[in-house]
Amino acid sequence: MNDVEANQISRYASIIKRSAFVELKRQLDLEGLTAANVNLLLFIKDEKRITARTIASRLVLSKAAVSRELNRLLKNGYIQKEPDQKDRRNSWLTVTDKGEQVCRKINKLMAAWWRSKFKRAGIKRPQVMYHELDKLVTAILEKTV
Repeated sequence: MNDVEANQISRYASIIKRSAFVELKRQLDLEGLTAANVNLLLFIKDEKRITARTIASRLVLSKAAVSRELNRLLKNGYIQKEPDQKDRRNSWLTVTDKGEQVCRKINKLMAAWWRSKFKRAGIKRPQVMYHELDKLVTAILEKTV
């Protein structure tokens, strides 16, 4: 891979992320959801219970950005916050029933979107791409966390 091809990867990732969210917004008109907080909502659902500090660290985001998006999710009833009984400086975040319903819709829509894009692109084994990207993200996070 030459330098130009290597640099195109960031551009491709950006195009994919924007295109997926545009499609999601087109099909779901959900109050208070943005590209940033949809990712946070899905992450919290996957983790079951997590702190804002851990989210910022694991997703390589600023604490301010995480706080801003979490406040939107809280305000719209997608997540809830409960104090950590062992450390009052922290709060545990969990997805509400409303948030669970939204996550199911998002996952269903995104799975259909991805399948259609893989089919259109003639990609026969998307699981190979998934495993390669998973390895790449793991390596990136090992260096930053």
